[in-house]
Amino acid sequence: YVLCEINLWHMLVPTFADAGWDVWPRPLIWSKGRGHLPKPDLGPSYDYEAILFANKGMRATAGLFSDVIDVPAVVDKKHAAEKPVGLYTNLLRRTVLPGEFVLDPFCGAGPIFEAAKEIGALAIGSDIDVDAFNLAKTKL
Repeated sequence: YVLCEINLWHMLVPTFADAGWDVWPRPLIWSKGRGHLPKPDLGPSYDYEAILFANKGMRATAGLFSDVIDVPAVVDKKHAAEKPVGLYTNLLRRTVLPGEFVLDPFCGAGPIFEAAKEIGALAIGSDIDVDAFNLAKTKL
């Protein structure tokens, strides 16, 4: 799963495909209920984010799930791009089995750790932002 700006979709799909990933042809949509207002007087708020889903091999998903995920955004963010644990839990339930490892190379505030624990998986995370990494460590 890659959370991405929808305007980058056209660049990410061929990049993943060239690397041998099978990219789902449509993004998953995270409907976060409230977004930010880039130009409040000129246009709508950004109330969703796109998620690229790709896999390698013939591994089946854990079930049939909608391509729209309704999970409220974090209200009191400790990190600018903080995502809710519920979003990560939803995504992990789709493809990760208990006891498996998940990697989040951009773990930010660390929602991957709590989400992995909820489903019985093990998470590994890293982040280049030292403040975000320290915030994630406090959640461990």
